[in-house]
Amino acid sequence: MKKKNISYIVIIFVCCLLLNIGYAQISDEILYIRGYAVATKMDGIFISSVNITNSSNGDISSSIISSYEQTVLSSKVVLDANNSDAFLIMNVTIVNNSGEAKTFDQITNDASFYDNSNIVV
Repeated sequence: MKKKNISYIVIIFVCCLLLNIGYAQISDEILYIRGYAVATKMDGIFISSVNITNSSNGDISSSIISSYEQTVLSSKVVLDANNSDAFLIMNVTIVNNSGEAKTFDQITNDASFYDNSNIVV
């Protein structure tokens, strides 16, 4: 009888231990990041995704979307230098979760970001 009680106690202890380990594994909230990370609350109007979809005499594989945060998009576009009609098309998804209606007026650019003064937006 004593052996049976000790066996039950050991079994219950092992079950509790395994349940605690399993719970700790499932509810693990530790985030390991190597390098640089920025967390930005997505509030108001912001860019949620950007994809390069099409081009004419543009190099899609060399064109890079570097980053986008809130309403600022940073990218590198590679076009054919010998063709003035070259273009690249990007799909930009803009989300408004501010709760008030907003209209899309224009795209603005800062000339200091460009190395080509002939860029037309």
